[in-house]
Amino acid sequence: MRCVPFSWFQCYTTRKNQPQQISNHPQQFSSDFGFQFHTFSYEELLIATKHFASSGILGKGSFGIVYHGKLQDGRQIAVKSLRENNDKKVQQFVNEIEVLSKLSHQNLVPFYGYCHRHDHEFMLVFEFVSNGTLADHLHGKRKKQGTLVPWHTRLNIAIEAASALAYLHNSGIIHRDIKSSNILLDDNLCVKVADFGLSRTLPLVVSTSKEAATFASHASTAPQGTNGYIDPDYFQFHRVCDKSDTYSFGVVLAEIISSLPAVDDTWNPYEVPLLSHLAMNKIQNEALHELVDPCLGFQPDNEIGESITAVAELAFQCLQCPKELRPSMKQVLETLQGIKKGIWGFHQITYNDLMRLRCDLLQCCFTSTSSNGVIQIKGKIFPYLILAQATNNFNKRNCLGKIGLKNLYYGKLRDGCEIVIERVSSNDKRQIFQQFLNEILVSNILHHKNLVTFCGYAFHHEEFLVAHEYLSNGTLAAYLECEIQHNKCTLPLLTRMEIAIDIANALSYLHKHGIIHHNINSSNILLDKNMCAKVAGLHLSRKLPEDVSVNATSIVSISSDIAKNCVYIDPEYVSHGRVSTKNDVYSFGVVLCDLISSKLAKYWEGCDRESIAVLLGRNIENQALDKVLDPRTGFQSDHKIMQVMTAMAELALNCVGFPQEQRPNMEQVLDILNGKRLERYKTIEAFRIFDYADLRKATMQFRRDRILGEGGFGSVFYGKLQDGLEVAIKRFHNMRENSLKQFMNEIEILRLLHHRNLVSLYGRSSGEHNELFLVYEYVPNGTVSRHIHGGKIEKLPWLTRLNIAIETATALAYLHDSGIIHRDVKGSNILLDEIFSVKVADFGLSRSQPDYVTHVSTAPAGTNAYMDPEYFQTGRVSYRSDVYSFGVVLFELISSKPAFWRDVPHGEAVGLAKFAIIKLLNNTLKELVDPDIGYDSDKDVTEMVTAVAELAFQCIQCPKELRPSMKQVLETLEGIKKGTWGFNQIT
Repeated sequence: MRCVPFSWFQCYTTRKNQPQQISNHPQQFSSDFGFQFHTFSYEELLIATKHFASSGILGKGSFGIVYHGKLQDGRQIAVKSLRENNDKKVQQFVNEIEVLSKLSHQNLVPFYGYCHRHDHEFMLVFEFVSNGTLADHLHGKRKKQGTLVPWHTRLNIAIEAASALAYLHNSGIIHRDIKSSNILLDDNLCVKVADFGLSRTLPLVVSTSKEAATFASHASTAPQGTNGYIDPDYFQFHRVCDKSDTYSFGVVLAEIISSLPAVDDTWNPYEVPLLSHLAMNKIQNEALHELVDPCLGFQPDNEIGESITAVAELAFQCLQCPKELRPSMKQVLETLQGIKKGIWGFHQITYNDLMRLRCDLLQCCFTSTSSNGVIQIKGKIFPYLILAQATNNFNKRNCLGKIGLKNLYYGKLRDGCEIVIERVSSNDKRQIFQQFLNEILVSNILHHKNLVTFCGYAFHHEEFLVAHEYLSNGTLAAYLECEIQHNKCTLPLLTRMEIAIDIANALSYLHKHGIIHHNINSSNILLDKNMCAKVAGLHLSRKLPEDVSVNATSIVSISSDIAKNCVYIDPEYVSHGRVSTKNDVYSFGVVLCDLISSKLAKYWEGCDRESIAVLLGRNIENQALDKVLDPRTGFQSDHKIMQVMTAMAELALNCVGFPQEQRPNMEQVLDILNGKRLERYKTIEAFRIFDYADLRKATMQFRRDRILGEGGFGSVFYGKLQDGLEVAIKRFHNMRENSLKQFMNEIEILRLLHHRNLVSLYGRSSGEHNELFLVYEYVPNGTVSRHIHGGKIEKLPWLTRLNIAIETATALAYLHDSGIIHRDVKGSNILLDEIFSVKVADFGLSRSQPDYVTHVSTAPAGTNAYMDPEYFQTGRVSYRSDVYSFGVVLFELISSKPAFWRDVPHGEAVGLAKFAIIKLLNNTLKELVDPDIGYDSDKDVTEMVTAVAELAFQCIQCPKELRPSMKQVLETLEGIKKGTWGFNQIT
């Protein structure tokens, strides 16, 4: 073995464009760098690996093969062998040695040396790390052998991997291929990060004896790495930075939590093929338990559960887009170390702290003190300056309004987290401190999907500040006020029912835990991006004593803050001070009145706190509810809707009844509402009602050979009714929440829309056998997807494809003009009749968008390969989201390729949108176009295809503001067909 200076990579990198002749005499290499490595002879490695025996293969990758070996001095090694000589592979070889020459860290795999023979064999020699890769242990061969890695070990692995990455970034190096198979584990399960072939060194900006080295923020380079781990920002903009590694590490954290691979070939690529997408979805929807490996013993309220939850939230931050929202690896490391120590997210407030705030510690039965006299409060204590900075120093523009003594401000933290800050101040220090203590303590005791999530708190002089999650659709009161102002009905009947059920769920949960909210009103009901309701305003809540029944009554004095919402307050509480859970039931009844009328109850003519029950009862008795109900819900023209709204009004009347004892409790209210929910699909009579027996007979008992298509919702069957009418019958898999919502959503939209290019809905099932069915016209020629890349022998000619594009654009322009966003535009949802006319189908995910707002906030839904990236990242869907999806369809029509496929030689996932962009930017459109449509042989076709490709390119632009509207797209397509198009019309 001999030791030589190593810098021939300098010669290589300065002469990349020349044929490389790398000497097999390493001692001839000259160096200006002075790095020293061992150079192994080929014979040494041949003996060490037993002639590169296949039994010694540790792994294979794009670089080559890794072999196990043992040197004569007894050291065990891993030999990374490159046996294919091309410029790219040699560059990786050189790059890895260059990077390793600068690094030394306990959690990086030690590099022993290299070997090269002739001009085509290159080998790197590393320390052998005996315990395989993290991937092996989580979801590979060791997992299959029964090896279980406990949670504390996984957390240590995460910390050590983060330590290695933080070290790399501090040295100006980006790994670019962080993944669980590049995290090696030794006998003690300590981490050794490996594989630096794709690593990049950032340019040095500042390096003096007085200043620490400073590196450029990014490097421009073509995206490389492993599918499932690659930062979407890097992929889109070709700029790699340290936050690109942070994204990949976020995927690794998701693997550590779930024991699932980053990409699973068994998953449906059109649903959620990537673990990063699955993890984001589960965390956002508060379904973390569905992500966590059940072997870890996850329980939200135990120590492991809290630790896993904290790591999941950190992973969520690492996966944010844009990259500016992600933490640095130094911050990630510090957070993980805090989680391990059990101090993450916790702060202890001592009694002395409270005394220094010049407040007495008030008797509060929420308080549970430990032996050392502290109140344990879960949550973050914010420095006041952080909250001031988040709100632009509590700028008036950030003020969301005032509720009682609280001024509400919108804030955005440095990590991108959006919050609402309640800023409370008053001359009555005792009162505001009691309210402050109530809110933070109750928020720590109780956790429910329909209660607003508590984020943290701060003190400043005589002010108390509480931070909670920001919900993008504001308060129910503000939403209803907006409806009045714009004379629009943006809350369908079903959404109103869901909001009522969400509120009832929260109150029922509070009451079961002996908590009276005491301040239920529409201003304390917040709406998230999915229009799910969350109850806020816990600062006035009370806890019943342990030995008192939930429905018991006690006598107390009224709070001045509650008095300001007098119309929502139980008159028996005001007049007699009677406190019980039935106070909340009364307030809930008034909120129900708000929901059915679309205006706050305080605006009802002749209404005050004393008369609301009388007024509501008189209108019900005299069948004069039209004076109260919102006419824009359609109750006047649909008696079924009238029946449901009357039932809600009667429930509201029961809730505001006298005396308290006659009111239902919240558990009973919830049962009533849930009963209505199960039957609510009977509220629409605009369509024919089909018996289950008729549908079963029409499909020959739902025979498998009658299936036209299948999806996440269920199956579509071909059927023929007794009168000879051919139909397509959509059979939903179950009666669960999502299926029921899609079922009702599709009915509500199609009852309002009629267009020659939209599929016609004939009717629905009667509800027998607890199954849901929708019956549509049968469109005999299948889907666009089936014709252009689904195995159909006959190819669609170009003019037919262009007509399909025009008719689809016509349907989408009509939808958008009607205030509807489709949300799932794709080739398989575009049906074709006998003469290849278009029928756009599947409105289960569609959303209404009022004409006075620019977007609707909602959890991303649709098919991944067609989904607008901005919608996916922000949860904000708009008409331009459909435009993006339609752009992908245009590329399908041009190329006859599916929206997503796997590259056969490499098994890599390929998205048509990105593939098409590359071809257009490289002026190689011909490589994208289906050769069978006459692109080369017909000049007119060439010009039209080129024009449609340029239009498709505009449709998939980011940000969305660069995209045309569907009306502009339609006009352009019609111009292309006529030969009169011009893109200057799209602004």
